Formats: sequence, C-alpha cells, structure tokens
Amino acid sequence: MGLTERLFNTELEQTRDLVRSPDWYMEYGKIQKVRALGLGALQAAKSGSITNARQRFKQQQTDIFEQLLAENAVRIGNPEIDELENWDEERAPIDHIVIHHSHRAEGLSVAQLNAMHFLRLYLPRYQRGDLKMSNGQFQPIYSAHFDENGRQVFYGYHWKVEPDGEAKRLLADDALAWHAGDWEMNRRSVAIAIDDDLTNNTPTPQSLDAVADIISQHYRSINLSPSTILGHKAISNTACPGNTFDEGWKNDLLAKLT
Repeated sequence: MGLTERLFNTELEQTRDLVRSPDWYMEYGKIQKVRALGLGALQAAKSGSITNARQRFKQQQTDIFEQLLAENAVRIGNPEIDELENWDEERAPIDHIVIHHSHRAEGLSVAQLNAMHFLRLYLPRYQRGDLKMSNGQFQPIYSAHFDENGRQVFYGYHWKVEPDGEAKRLLADDALAWHAGDWEMNRRSVAIAIDDDLTNNTPTPQSLDAVADIISQHYRSINLSPSTILGHKAISNTACPGNTFDEGWKNDLLAKLT
C-alpha cells in the first residue's frame, strides 16, 4: 500500500468516527482547516504545486464522503426524529432556467455529484451555525430530497445531461436546488447541467438537443427568452457553463426552442 492510499484510509476512518453526531459538521470544519494545511503541504512537496495540492485535497474529501454517504455512515437529518428546516417550502413559481456544466471532461457519476454538492453547497450553509433545534443542538444537515430508493440526496441540479444526449432527472421541479449561488434565483429556477468540460468548448450536438428537449417538454410555460435562460455565470462569479456560452451556443439553444 502506497503513501497516498494509506493517507486516504487514515482520513476515511477518522472522518467516519467524526460524522456520527447531528452537529458533526461544526467540529469537522475546525479539523479540516488543520488537515488541509498539513496534507496540502505534504502533497505540494510531492507535486511542487500548491494549486494541485488543494485540488487533490478537495478530491480526497469528495471521495471520502462519496463512500460514507453510500454506507449511510453520515448522520444527516431524519424528519421522524429531528427538527429540520424544509427548504422546499421557500420554492417559488419557476420562471428561469439556469445552465451549468460539470467542468469534468471525464464526467461525474451521480454518487460523485451527490458527495460534491453535499460538501460544497450544504456543508458551508450549516457550518454558519445558526440552525438549531429546540434542545439547543445544531440541526443535522437535511435536504428533504430523496431518490427512487428513498435515500436522501444533495444534488444541486434538477437535470444532468451526458455528452451522448442521455438525460437524467435528479430532482423534482418542486425541489429547491442549491445551484445558482443566489437564494432568490434558487427559489425560482430549474438547473440543467451538461456533464462535460465546456470551459472553452461547445456541447456535443446530442447534449444540446437533449437540453432543448427537456426545456420544450417540461418548461414551455416559462417565457423562454435570452433573459430567462441563463448561464450560471450570469448570476454568480464563475465561468460556468464556459467561455463560449453567451456569444455562442446559448444562441444555438434558443434557436432550437423557437
């Protein structure tokens, strides 16, 4: 077993021990700052790049939580025993569509996406420390979203579209997805993500057709226009869904909807 694998297994078991309490995420935040510095320094020494070390550390955490969530080892909200925020109660009528890309040329499995969004979207919100139950304990992380097998999921997208045109619905339209980086837009929009790296590329014809089909079949009630079909970067400080969207394939998408 190599050093990287040993480090991963050690981190996995330490995290497994930590995530059993409802408010585990508060202690996790403190510990991760220290671990990130130590592991980042080690990996930077090996790779010679602090940026690469940080990316490796983030990927390691995603891999760990992908495994722990699959094992049901993480203490998350249970509506039968916990006092929980139901974020979907803030859902508003849908009047916008927000387009994303995964930034992954190799693609993401739904399990990877679930772990990534759990860490990047939900964890920071709960770590703010202002969500408590009547007993004074912090609320466990809760999405109110469940897959077809009854497992709680933390996807930030309603739809995921593959380069070959296969489309998978991840969340129902009445689910408030945490995707836009703006709460008001989250409340009123649907998120469609193309599972590809479109930083400097255009989508495959099949994936663009699939996005157009989703919109045509499910969201014709929206006043479809350049101002209601937006890239993620129109809302947040991000390059998503890529540099060629606004002056390029956004127009191609709109043309398919006329």
